[in-house]
Amino acid sequence: MEIIYERFISEDLGLDVENVSLQDINSHLKRDSFMGGIVEGFDIYSLINQLSILLPDVEDKISQFTESPCYKFFKNNTGNVEI
Repeated sequence: MEIIYERFISEDLGLDVENVSLQDINSHLKRDSFMGGIVEGFDIYSLINQLSILLPDVEDKISQFTESPCYKFFKNNTGNVEI
């Protein structure tokens, strides 16, 4: 997930991964920004969250990722639809 995020930020958006904030990233997003390989990152993000719900003993290990910039990016740009 981190590799996909870093590649998206540097190659697709042309930003410096080390010195970029979520606000900077969001200001560079366009309507078609999520058309490339970044979609795989959202799949991984969804899988991680589903595992934390279904396997409470894994939640401890997953919690170490929740403060990373890539996790926050995917969380910020993911929506939910309840059926």
